[in-house]
Amino acid sequence: MINWFKSLDKFLIDRKIGNVSGIGSWLAHQAAWVSLLGVTTGFTYQFLYTYAPGHNTLFPFFGIALFEGGIFHWKIYSKFTARNAIQYVISLAMIGVSTIAVGLCTAFEFGIAIDVLGQNSSQSVLIAVIAIMLLNILSFTLCDMFGPGDIAKFTALDNMPLSHSVKVDSEGTINSGPALLDEVAVTTVPPTNGRKIFKLAKPEKQDQDQN
Repeated sequence: MINWFKSLDKFLIDRKIGNVSGIGSWLAHQAAWVSLLGVTTGFTYQFLYTYAPGHNTLFPFFGIALFEGGIFHWKIYSKFTARNAIQYVISLAMIGVSTIAVGLCTAFEFGIAIDVLGQNSSQSVLIAVIAIMLLNILSFTLCDMFGPGDIAKFTALDNMPLSHSVKVDSEGTINSGPALLDEVAVTTVPPTNGRKIFKLAKPEKQDQDQN
């Protein structure tokens, strides 16, 4: 079955339909995609205009920016801007959220499952729009936080040695307990073969006493 899909994929890539080149097929695909979003934008506007809280005339445009605009933005982001798997998955998830929102607006505009909104339909629509707005804000924030440079910084901080103050007896044996005057700085290095390595620094106070 997998080989069949690979063969079909190669056939579709290699074959040219008529005189339409690769760029022509891409333009046709994008034109169809934009046209479809244009149709759904009309349905989204009508639905949000009908159930706009307080008959706010700007509310439908706000919803369109989140729904259809969200699909467009996150599609571009996943294709050209996402630099790692985390950013790519976030963008795909937001494409899914925006697409579901567009589908629900279209269905409700045609009266399909409109009872789901309940008696306070305007309030339900407002809550849904605010929820998707917050998801977009969260997604923007996470994408900024989990760039390749940020992940490298977090990894470096996680592997950074930790400094501790411990009590050392006269023979140089490390003992647990509160640090005293004869304390030294001990640095734990990442475990090697399951064992922690300790690096000791001579206490300055002892050096001064010896002098």
